Amino acid sequence: MKDLLQKLSVGVPSASLDKRELKLAHTLIKAKLLSDRPLLRLEGDLIVGAYLQSKVVKKGKKSAGYLQPLGAKGRDYLVQPGDSLNAAHRDLVIGRTIGVRRGRAAAKIVYIAEESGEKLIGYVNVINNRAVLFDINSALPIEINVKQKALKELQEGAVVLIDRKDGEITEVLGVLSDPKVDEAIVLARYNRADRFSAEQIMEAKARGDEVDLSLYPDRVDLTNLAFITIDPIDAKDFDDSIYYDVEKRVLYVAIADVTAYVDEFSEIDKEAKKRGFSIYLPHKSIPMLPRELSENLCSLQPNVVRLAFTFRLELDENLNVKQYDLYESAIKSVRRYHYDRIDELMDGAKPDEGDRVVMRWLSPLKDLAVALRRKRLKRGFSFSNPEIKLTLDQDLRLEKTIKAKETISHQLIEECMLLANCAAADYFRFGIFRTHETPSDRSLDDLLNDLSEIGVIVKKTKSVHSTVDAIQKRAAELGVGEQVDRMLIRSLKRAQYTYDNIGHFGLGFDKYAHFTSPIRRYSDLALHRFLKAIIHNDAKGKERIVSGLQRLAPIITLLESETAQIEWQYADRAYARWAAERVGLILEGEVVEEEGKRGGLIILIDDPLIQGMRAYMPIYRGRFFERMRKFERVKVSIASASLATARIIVNLA
Repeated sequence: MKDLLQKLSVGVPSASLDKRELKLAHTLIKAKLLSDRPLLRLEGDLIVGAYLQSKVVKKGKKSAGYLQPLGAKGRDYLVQPGDSLNAAHRDLVIGRTIGVRRGRAAAKIVYIAEESGEKLIGYVNVINNRAVLFDINSALPIEINVKQKALKELQEGAVVLIDRKDGEITEVLGVLSDPKVDEAIVLARYNRADRFSAEQIMEAKARGDEVDLSLYPDRVDLTNLAFITIDPIDAKDFDDSIYYDVEKRVLYVAIADVTAYVDEFSEIDKEAKKRGFSIYLPHKSIPMLPRELSENLCSLQPNVVRLAFTFRLELDENLNVKQYDLYESAIKSVRRYHYDRIDELMDGAKPDEGDRVVMRWLSPLKDLAVALRRKRLKRGFSFSNPEIKLTLDQDLRLEKTIKAKETISHQLIEECMLLANCAAADYFRFGIFRTHETPSDRSLDDLLNDLSEIGVIVKKTKSVHSTVDAIQKRAAELGVGEQVDRMLIRSLKRAQYTYDNIGHFGLGFDKYAHFTSPIRRYSDLALHRFLKAIIHNDAKGKERIVSGLQRLAPIITLLESETAQIEWQYADRAYARWAAERVGLILEGEVVEEEGKRGGLIILIDDPLIQGMRAYMPIYRGRFFERMRKFERVKVSIASASLATARIIVNLA
């Protein structure tokens, strides 16, 4: 829906829309919001965006809200009481500009395109012997239709779900003092859940626990090849497995054949499509598929037969894939490795008997991966953005943080997966691509201006790639490579899923898709179905699936963003709990950005004691405060931390 409305904002030929999109377009035409011409375009005074209203009010009362246009930063329109069309917070709406009200640009909601379904979460605080509910996002008071007596029955710090339509409390999630509530908060905010329905579990269990290869006579039997998996040490779902035939220069990339067990339109499929992605929190994973599949029958576990969807990639001496084949197969992984063990073996650790068999082909594959990476980076980029891993204790309190490093084992697997993903994208012209737009001249100019203010001065060249390459080289010379890479990442548009191909700027690929993780990404699962229809010459299936992919791509992009938000917000809450117990503690960090509206600075804590924590340092009016430069190292003391909003306040030490 959002994708369609964005197209209608700039104009889109009616011939390019599918039946569902045309139906909505006709509805908008009847409402006189859309021009009835071959090029469909919303009327000039209309705005597409999200309706924002942080307060829930009592029945019979109304409050002002705001319309935040899609794609516009820092600019919104006042929506006065009576002009909201009863839109709820974060509904996707169309508004009409109506001039200036209360000294600012205003709009009137004329059409609600899609309800957000977002939950309002509040917490109870007692002030002057009166129980008050506060919004967990903004810390602003919430007025709801609950009597004071009922509110007082709730424990102070109780966290509740509130129905935005009528202001009723629908569920108590827990209390702020209990770390378990953090998971409930981040999942409820995006309407996610850990549990699966009884029907979904029954569907999964009906598939059994083992693969009877005699039932699959048409599959290519690869069980004689010494496949291995390489994953994090705490991984439970193994999507991908590799084997390299050194003499023939043939790489096999075998991916879990999830479509063999998840039928299209089944209850499991519907739930997977709704979730979009598995969620990885520090203490647990919340899978896209029931664990009976994700951690068992679909997982490429060692020493058991598993169904796979496999690429056979033959490389020439110039590191080009000269021939590839894709087929349904059966494999039997000989060993499950984790990254650390592979790194140890590559560094000369003593191998056991099983290791020696694998190292005969894995060591040459490592050399091949290094060469592939060197070649790829002539067109693409490697951005330094280390992942911070959080370790929690048994009470779910933050115990320590570890800055993960990308090692040769990570690069080896990455280059193998990239080859398979590129080969998958070569099968179709329209479908579900993983794309990344080339930055515009304007965004590149803005970035160069920001960099010049911190002493990283680079001239723009004719090539975007050479300009970014020059930025990275200059930043490395000045010792701020990791920091500048963070700026580069933020200045670039996010990668997304699209029906049309526009290439992948960051990786340097003309065509790219996500094929290698169907256990944890619905995009890959959908792509597997599409590719099977193609290789089996199923014209009807291909036509049906590809029409669905056009609608699916923007939905998956949105779900990806929400999944990342859940993971980040949980980490913020873990940091806030840690900080709340250590008020006064002095830590080191660096200035990473200004928070203009509040007049303060965001400090990224990078201390031996804790890493990756973001804190806010206010700048008080009337107090002398020397302007700090971005990336400047500072010592700060923890002043306070809110368990409700996860906001950490620090002062200069």
